[in-house]
Amino acid sequence: MRIVNQTQVCSITCADPSMLLSRISQSILIQDVQYVDQFTIQFQCPNSQYQLVTEITEKMGGEISLIRANPIIKAAHQWIFRPIIPLLVAILLVCSAFLPTRILFFQVNGNNLVSTRSILSAAENCGIYFGSLRSNIRSEQVKNKLLEQIPELQWVGVNTSGCVVSISVLEKSMTAESPITQESVGSIIAATDGIILQLSATSGTALCKTGQAVKEGQVLISGYTDNGLTISAVKAAGEVQALTSRSLDIISPRPTAIRGEVSSVNYAYAIRIGKKLINLKKDSGISSSSCAKIYSEDYVCLPGGFQLPISFVRITEIWYNDYDANQVSGENFDWVSLYAQGYLQRQMIAGEILSFKDNMVYSRDCVSQKSVYICREMIGRIKYEENIYRND
Repeated sequence: MRIVNQTQVCSITCADPSMLLSRISQSILIQDVQYVDQFTIQFQCPNSQYQLVTEITEKMGGEISLIRANPIIKAAHQWIFRPIIPLLVAILLVCSAFLPTRILFFQVNGNNLVSTRSILSAAENCGIYFGSLRSNIRSEQVKNKLLEQIPELQWVGVNTSGCVVSISVLEKSMTAESPITQESVGSIIAATDGIILQLSATSGTALCKTGQAVKEGQVLISGYTDNGLTISAVKAAGEVQALTSRSLDIISPRPTAIRGEVSSVNYAYAIRIGKKLINLKKDSGISSSSCAKIYSEDYVCLPGGFQLPISFVRITEIWYNDYDANQVSGENFDWVSLYAQGYLQRQMIAGEILSFKDNMVYSRDCVSQKSVYICREMIGRIKYEENIYRND
């Protein structure tokens, strides 16, 4: 039997141990009774009752002695024979044999432009994920697959150490093509059709004049200048303002769904392990047109910055009254005109809308708007060319 704390082990010798034991047990709670021989018994009693046991034994003509166990052996006995200890030892042995064969942690080094999440997602498609077998990872195969999936990478290295996989990358140079120098040849052409209102050339030769109608792609300021014996080639520079006419056609569905008022807000919780979401609340995964959900995740991180692919998810469910499909009137489509003007403004190099005319047509299912805009805008854009030399 298990030895309890705050007890004494007593040894009693008498002519009738059974009678003495029966007399003691009427007043005192004793444990672990053992018969050593015909006249000797051993048992445990609380420290506070040891004096009472001594008095009863002496009255019945017996002798009592105290057996003091080794405290180290006693403590070891208390811990070893508890069921949880062998279980923990077994778990540690299994983990020490199992965990080094699996991938549990990830490190990504050398990336600046490509996000770590993108690299880990691509690596997962190559067989590197939480819990994957370390022996199945082939560095050369993973390297080639990652380079195929992420064109921005120039080199990839995959190394494993224990249950940690380290992915080192080298990104391609993202610098643009060599910038055009001041000596490069370029002409200014028309970005759209229009009537020239103002033209000023600070470099190159102007080929048009004010009031002239030009077409898209027509050269306005040439980078080539004929000097008689030679032709000089420069990068044309200047400003060209023109009067332009633009048209836009916009179609929008006429029926609209209007969300009702908020009826209730509920919270659900889940645990995400890898890509698997385990809901901790019944029906927390249902979706409805009258319910909006907001997900917030907190990932588990270990000391040293290792982030496990395990997160606690809080789901905020906002329930609305049912959607109402209403046929809206023309006044509700004023946004179409404003959207069209903003879109047109963004298409211009620089300029302003002088006047416009909207024609909105309503049908059963949609609303269409045909608009014509008169604009004053910059229509010149640079087009680079090659140097041309003239020989006599």
